[in-house]
Amino acid sequence: MLAFAFNTAVHEGIMFCTAKLFLGRELVTPLEGVWDLTEKNVFQDVEKEKGFWIEAIRNLRKTKDQVARRYNAMRKATLFKEGDVVVYRVKVLSSKGKGISAKLELMWSKPMVIVKFLKPNVVVLANVETGVVVRKTHVSQIKKYHKEGSCRAQG
Repeated sequence: MLAFAFNTAVHEGIMFCTAKLFLGRELVTPLEGVWDLTEKNVFQDVEKEKGFWIEAIRNLRKTKDQVARRYNAMRKATLFKEGDVVVYRVKVLSSKGKGISAKLELMWSKPMVIVKFLKPNVVVLANVETGVVVRKTHVSQIKKYHKEGSCRAQG
């Protein structure tokens, strides 16, 4: 009964039930099966079916755009560019055997330079003096480096 309820519920985004999308008709309820009602929800003509699919796709695109707007509302643009000197967040694990305490270790790396962008949010970092590629990292894990020794958070 629960699966039947899910399949016959109208989806908020597409404004149709999933059974109608996948089967082309509404599911028959147990009560309709007992009373032997006619199949009034089956598509009779091609034009009506075509209109149904156009409306379903339009509703789906509209919902996708709404979700994208909500998702992107809290995102900030990447303000870094190639050649910027940055530091990346260092993640140290505590180890009693090695005598390492994560609380006492540095949070940020030595200065690195952004060599290139692999993706809009993934950068390749290299050593400032040697130019040797050290690692790649996500832009959320880096911030601009300032020579006076203080680092200010990006964004």
